[in-house]
Amino acid sequence: MNIVKPKASNSGKIHILVGIISRDSSTLSRLLKSSKVIRSKTIQLEFFVFANNPDFKKPSVKLKNSTIKYVPLKSDSFLDIAEARNFLQDNIYQYCNKKNISPIVWLLDEDLIIDERANNYLPTLPKFKTKGVDVVVGSIEGDSPNSAFAGMQIQLFDLIKNLKWLNALDENSITPNREQSNQKLRSKYPDYYYDFSSKHNGHLHSNFWITPSFTGETVNQTKARIYSNLDNILSGRNIFRPIIQEKIDTPKDTLLRGGITFILNLATLKVKHPIININNVVVRRSDMLWTLINKEFCYKKIVKTDFSVIHHRQQLQKEELSSYKTIKEIYGSTVFNALKIYYENQQSVNFEDVLHDQVSVRVNAIKDSVKKTNAYIAELEEMKDLKISDFCQSLKVFYCLENTDFIIQKTQQLANYSSNILSQFESQQPIIKNYCDLENSHGVFKQYDLGDDNIKLFSKKLIEDMDVNQPPLVRIHAACCNSEVFGAIDCDCASQLNQSFKIINDAGNGLIIYLNQEGRGHGYSKKIAIVNKMQTNEIDTYQASQVLGFKKDIRTYECAANLLKGLGFVNIRLLSNNPDKENSLSQYGIKVISERIKSECTPENIDYLISKQEKASHQNLVLTEKHLHEITKTLVQKGKAIYFRNKSMDCFEFSNFSDYPFILDGKHWRTVEHYYQAQKFYKHPEIYNKIQSANTADLAKTIADTYISKINTDWTKHRVAFMHNAVQAKFDQNQQLKAILLETEDKLIVERIDTDSFWGDGKDGKGKNMLGKLLMHLRESFKNDKSQEMEGIELSDSDIQGFLQMIKAEKSNDLLVFLNNIISGMMTHIPFQNLTLINTKCRPSLDLIVSDMLNGIGGLCNVRNTFLYILLNNLNFNVQFLSATMQKPDCHIVLLVTIKNQKYLVDIGNGFPYMQAMNISDERVHSHPYIEHKIIEKDGRFHMCHRNSKDWLVNYHFDLNPVLFSSFDNMLDKQYSQKDWGPFLTGIRINKWHIDGGMILRDKLLINLKSNTKKEKKILKTFTDFEQLVCKEQLDNNFSQKVDIQKAWVGVNK
Repeated sequence: MNIVKPKASNSGKIHILVGIISRDSSTLSRLLKSSKVIRSKTIQLEFFVFANNPDFKKPSVKLKNSTIKYVPLKSDSFLDIAEARNFLQDNIYQYCNKKNISPIVWLLDEDLIIDERANNYLPTLPKFKTKGVDVVVGSIEGDSPNSAFAGMQIQLFDLIKNLKWLNALDENSITPNREQSNQKLRSKYPDYYYDFSSKHNGHLHSNFWITPSFTGETVNQTKARIYSNLDNILSGRNIFRPIIQEKIDTPKDTLLRGGITFILNLATLKVKHPIININNVVVRRSDMLWTLINKEFCYKKIVKTDFSVIHHRQQLQKEELSSYKTIKEIYGSTVFNALKIYYENQQSVNFEDVLHDQVSVRVNAIKDSVKKTNAYIAELEEMKDLKISDFCQSLKVFYCLENTDFIIQKTQQLANYSSNILSQFESQQPIIKNYCDLENSHGVFKQYDLGDDNIKLFSKKLIEDMDVNQPPLVRIHAACCNSEVFGAIDCDCASQLNQSFKIINDAGNGLIIYLNQEGRGHGYSKKIAIVNKMQTNEIDTYQASQVLGFKKDIRTYECAANLLKGLGFVNIRLLSNNPDKENSLSQYGIKVISERIKSECTPENIDYLISKQEKASHQNLVLTEKHLHEITKTLVQKGKAIYFRNKSMDCFEFSNFSDYPFILDGKHWRTVEHYYQAQKFYKHPEIYNKIQSANTADLAKTIADTYISKINTDWTKHRVAFMHNAVQAKFDQNQQLKAILLETEDKLIVERIDTDSFWGDGKDGKGKNMLGKLLMHLRESFKNDKSQEMEGIELSDSDIQGFLQMIKAEKSNDLLVFLNNIISGMMTHIPFQNLTLINTKCRPSLDLIVSDMLNGIGGLCNVRNTFLYILLNNLNFNVQFLSATMQKPDCHIVLLVTIKNQKYLVDIGNGFPYMQAMNISDERVHSHPYIEHKIIEKDGRFHMCHRNSKDWLVNYHFDLNPVLFSSFDNMLDKQYSQKDWGPFLTGIRINKWHIDGGMILRDKLLINLKSNTKKEKKILKTFTDFEQLVCKEQLDNNFSQKVDIQKAWVGVNK
């Protein structure tokens, strides 16, 4: 539920926004003009009118101190009353929210008239707000708000009694005023104007007397007034029993809303008027159903007052005495009464029985009313009064047997729709019923009432302030009373809940959904049985559940998924280590990005956490430094942690002393230790170079120790950054190391060394273990970056279709044929070019890569192969990145596509005409007029080989270990930051290939396979020559604009 924050009026006046639904300009005009009686200087009126009429014309009414805002109808037909009320309330709420105002909203029916009394009660409204009242319901005087049918019996009864009484008097005599008798009946029978009262029925047999309209009115004048108002009886206007409001000394709780309502709490505007459709009949009384929801489910305070306006119905309208409208009214009152009884009894009664009883009561009342009404019609006809004959005829048409039987039959059928009614009503209740602030040790949160004690919701911001287009942090947490209430320390449930609150508080945004699913959904009783079995048999909780015949986990996340979707959040960042939770949410239509949450290990909960890892694939165990040494030993013994340092330990490869060379800062380094020690002396080149060229890591450290007095003064501040860069480069440029690191899964990694409590665990095991943490952080980045940035890029259907049309790639049910069509189409129609690289010297973002390729601009391998990965992924191909080594390690990106268990290499980014996917399991020669190529496997690696004449030469080699796009970060950063790096910064080149030939266009040579079969080289000496060749070949203007080529020419010839 969206909630507008209250804001005090700067003027000190009471700001009242009057909301009106209008279908008739003249009726609206009357209401607007009546507001001029409000003269209180403390009141500021503003009118908000929904014009529920496609032909509506604004009335020419001008109000001196009030503004009128009109909201037009957005359809060609009237909205039903419930829809119109929802539309009005939604627009008022949005208006207040946008303006950041919190007025009192006065909802008025348009056929009401404001009188002088408003000057007395409007200034008192703020007092109700201070007393906790959310809605004040006013009263009406004059005509009944009910349908003509609901008051016809008493109207005719009064008509007969009054005519007989007046006929017995002298026509010229003064009509007696019998108002005192009427007053007594009003006091005795509060529903005196309503045929179907559930409070009493004596009013049906006690007539009201017409009172003189002015002093001295004669009997003849009174009778004439009655005759002139007969049609008004048909429209529901009260001739004999006008409503006169009794004084209400103390406001009382109510469920009856009516046509005059004051909204003090704008949150109530967000509650929809239920639209209940029964066999194509939309029931009325939606305003009272709205009140029922606000009171019974949102716990809003709604009171009835005697704050009155005048109700003056329009003249006869055709629908007033229609069967359809009558049935809608009957359905509305019957459904409301049944729901009211059902919820007042806290749903302890059967709704079907309640509805059946209410229908029976209503059917009997209708039958009795119809019988008596027909009797009254007959009695009127017997009076032989010509002045009422047309009136009687209209009544007979409506109250004929066929029509009244139809109404009774339809009313009886209502009892058959109990489940339909209840489900419609409950489905339209607001998800959020109420909210309050919750302050805990982490911050202040919003806590919401969802109407279900089994699910609780918390947020940092108000839900209305959260952007549904930005995936929020979400923790879905199952209850654990033992740790969260009773302080148990043998699990991490309370710790994870507290961490979630802290993470979300620090982020300033997010949700926590708390589910009453104790004991992995089994409930508290079975949880105790499981724990007892665990303790007795010395087994874990998963084994204990199995022994007892229970499933290991029966939690369901459907309710959480439905809640998220109901609030508009279909994309979330899930704080969880539980893969089952992520999978379950995905099945219910929630797109999940996993955000791991620390599971803090202690000696007391380590066994529990290990069992979660082993039995439920939970991840991300993190040790608290307080228990580091003790727990680490336990984890190592259980195979859940790794010590590394020297060659006698596992994973010596992780040591800085292991011999895995890499390139960093443009220099070659034998080990991380070489790099790390050298950085201590970057201000002393002779020492720096001596350390770099040391034969072993031990010698590098010894040299550094020798010059300890010359270490740079700011060394300590930068040492972690230096170590991070070196370790990152080591693993990025040695793919087998990355595989070893990923194989450690979620195991704790600790450098076991007594002499270093910063990078290692220290002698007492309480060291910072910074190197171990760097490795675990690097491992997590490799995991989390498993092409997520690629998976998250979705191409629209129109983008895909447009691109395939541009490259003329026909679709095929044979995936390999389709793949080859895409490859040859991209090689033929999308240029391999380095103009973008030379001109921008800026690494393109993924968005720019997609844009350049969709527009036919092209690029190098990181653009072409990256886009092809995204395209194939969107087309549901099984595709992965591989790293290839040319002159430098891991400097080229290629793709591996798997089709029917066959693996194919795809590479459209090498500048050579690889016109189709290449099966890596055979050494088939692929021929092209420019070059022959094939893949061979040798020494455990695959090699891409070329042959121009008789000798096969290796162009690059690769293995089949999938890598992440981020693996190329270091290479790409260098390519776009160093002028002399790579083969594509020393000259312009634009290549295009087709199956029978192609073109390589460079500023230094031209190979045109169309006419130059001998592949002769032509040296170009000027830019003009090169420009002319480009224009001659009529290459795509997208990438070959003169300015781009000229910029590139200057760039490579400086």
